[in-house]
Amino acid sequence: MKLLLQRMWELGISWDECFPNDIKATFVEWINEIEIINQLKIPRLYFNEINWESIELHLFSDASPKSYGSVGYFLLKRTDKYFTSFIMSKSRLAPLKKLTLPRLELLCALISARLEHYLQNTFPMLKKENIYYCSDSQICIYWIKGKADDWKPFVRNRVSEIKEKTNLKRWHHCIGKSNPSDKLTRGMNAKSLVKDEIWIKGPSWLLEPNIPYNLSDPIDSDLDSIKEEKRKVAVSLLTKVEHLQSLLNLHSYTNLNKVIRITFYIS
Repeated sequence: MKLLLQRMWELGISWDECFPNDIKATFVEWINEIEIINQLKIPRLYFNEINWESIELHLFSDASPKSYGSVGYFLLKRTDKYFTSFIMSKSRLAPLKKLTLPRLELLCALISARLEHYLQNTFPMLKKENIYYCSDSQICIYWIKGKADDWKPFVRNRVSEIKEKTNLKRWHHCIGKSNPSDKLTRGMNAKSLVKDEIWIKGPSWLLEPNIPYNLSDPIDSDLDSIKEEKRKVAVSLLTKVEHLQSLLNLHSYTNLNKVIRITFYIS
């Protein structure tokens, strides 16, 4: 619906004008599927009578040219039992002023950082070392784990906030098909949503003993997307003359005007 409203804004449709047929069809389809959302069931009894030995929060972020967002899942562990469930998500439209995809990926990583901050205040039992962040953008991870002052203001300001709010050792890369937040940016209809196990419970590999993060090769720091965000530093050299007399012997001249001209030339 947010994408639909943004598109109408871009088209400049006035309040007394009819919508184009494709927008009408999309809106009618959306209205017809509202009732289906009632079938969506998400287990919310996270902390029941089971004495969980470990409580983890896994946050996934993703971006597309149209939207970006983050989704979080609880992973509860005991020796003989694992449990995962959706906890919260947040999405936003990409601004009308176009941004590069790596910048959008950084914005959704920032949403993950803010969600973590909110959820940790809501669930005090969450420990910082048990919160993990996952992005399918290696460039974004590179920015986050680098020095904030190395980047231009847009990247620097957001990386600084992410560093302040999160544990940098817990940022990982995962491929897109393993990232449930990909569904935030691609979108899906209500019929697909209510049956989507990955969206409701997170990726199945969260239940593996050793979660397969960091399966990709290290990123090349010479990529154009990285180099164009590098902050340029201008270096100026200044030579200070302590004793002008070492360059000009005043006793050699009898004409004051000539001395002034020579002094000006040397300066």
